[in-house]
Amino acid sequence: MNPLRSIFLGISRIPLPVMLLAIVVLAVGVTTLIVSYLHEQETKTAQAIRKAQQAEQGELIRVVKAVKDIPEGSAITFEALEEKEIRGHYAQGTLNNASLAVGRTAKYLIPAGNVVSFGDLAPVDQLPGIEARLKEGYRAVTFPVDSSSGVAGFVAPGSRVDILASAGSGHETNTGCILSDVEVIAVGDTTQRAASGTTYQGSTITVAVSTADTTKLIKAQIASGKLYMALRNQKDHMPIRVVDVTSLYKPVAEINVPSVPLIPPPQDNLVRNADAQTPTTKDYSVEIISGTRKEIMTVPAI
Repeated sequence: MNPLRSIFLGISRIPLPVMLLAIVVLAVGVTTLIVSYLHEQETKTAQAIRKAQQAEQGELIRVVKAVKDIPEGSAITFEALEEKEIRGHYAQGTLNNASLAVGRTAKYLIPAGNVVSFGDLAPVDQLPGIEARLKEGYRAVTFPVDSSSGVAGFVAPGSRVDILASAGSGHETNTGCILSDVEVIAVGDTTQRAASGTTYQGSTITVAVSTADTTKLIKAQIASGKLYMALRNQKDHMPIRVVDVTSLYKPVAEINVPSVPLIPPPQDNLVRNADAQTPTTKDYSVEIISGTRKEIMTVPAI
């Protein structure tokens, strides 16, 4: 007998309820297999997308961040740092352990939220403070100021100023620029710029100048007694004409001493003096005796 015919005859003898149940079970099984396959494919696709995104964003790395502003030249403490895991790629010099920065000196201002790197740290043998801010070949020079010469406290660390001096008084006063575009590194004992709008009321200003300008600035301070500052825009570095402080002083005019005529002495005095100075001369008489002869010869005085 044909096998297919036998199968169909066998199926036809199955009761209808049983057959319907078998069909339902088969349909449910097939549907489950299809849904499971689709879910597996969706999961694989999502994982592939997530891996691609993570690869694009970078791996999970540990970095050190500043939790508050760390001023330039100050010692770094544990309280100012935090370790955090972020997605990204390690940049050269990035710190992954806070202990590597604790106790070191901040080379620059490190704002809160910034990732700390070795480039933000001053060398171990470098002193903190003003010395760290001076460029090679520069010197720090301090001079006194008041509210008028100090631009009413608006000059701050990091400002750029022109330094002026005056000489003379009244209508003969001369004023000139001694140094141009000079960096202020401290106001009083404050070396860091504070929040915007802050005024600085220090009685002294410290600037960074070259070795050649150091003597020029001190000379101007001694000669004029008071130096003034003109505050510049941070982006304005246009040099202006500078002068030596001695050129501000008016040259001393030559004093014309009137000639006094000589009073001639009295003529009678001249005659008397001439007579007194001219000695009177007399002839000398010489007696010559020869045998019995005797002669007297007159010899004029020399």
